[in-house]
Amino acid sequence: MMTNRFWRNGRNVMAIAVFTVLLSGNSSAETDAPEKPSLLSSARILEDYDGVPNRNLDEWKKDIAAYSLRHYGVSKWELSPKAIILHYTATAGFPLNLIESRSFQNEAPGVASHFVIAEDEGHGVVYQILPLDVMSRASFGANFCSISIEIVALNEEDLLKKEATLDTVIALVREVMARYEIPLERVYGHSEIDAFLAKNPHGEFFDNTIQGSFVPRKVDPGPRVMARVRFALGGEQRVESGEQ
Repeated sequence: MMTNRFWRNGRNVMAIAVFTVLLSGNSSAETDAPEKPSLLSSARILEDYDGVPNRNLDEWKKDIAAYSLRHYGVSKWELSPKAIILHYTATAGFPLNLIESRSFQNEAPGVASHFVIAEDEGHGVVYQILPLDVMSRASFGANFCSISIEIVALNEEDLLKKEATLDTVIALVREVMARYEIPLERVYGHSEIDAFLAKNPHGEFFDNTIQGSFVPRKVDPGPRVMARVRFALGGEQRVESGEQ
């Protein structure tokens, strides 16, 4: 089942959505159980984490629209999601840079994803950073079309040990796919986007600031993680190219 609860930090009480994904082996219990609440409809935009406030949305929209003009040739902050991209944070805890950074690589805005998924006492926890109709800055070359989900883990090995985290990732991705009619073949790992850019930096995924060839630099969340996610979502597809 999935439950909502309060998260208490050291200085205040912050209401966030906490979603527990439990697997039951009792088929009759599953048949009789009430319908699980939607992760998306239960989610709320994070106000702060441990006293650090989430970013100002009006400022973000202005900065990401200017970023979009430089990188994609059009000034806009609006997002119509056509893809989902998974990442890991390379941290042991919540990545504060996703809510407090103001620039990255000497350019505004800072970095921010739509969701962060962490684990607390064996339960998956979903934090929503940005509205789903607002462009993030998390996936170079694909921010203009994608919803980004950051998963708290040091690396692929660490992430594969986090059963509740992965179950929550899969549940959230399934809901996003359904809401926006995104097919499984458009659920990507961050490293796969880099590979598309290396193959063709001005193809379906592109960035106008790329001059010459593009050198891949991302390894997250890893091929084994993506294979597990894809299998759980109904297939073992591995995307071979960015051409659709």
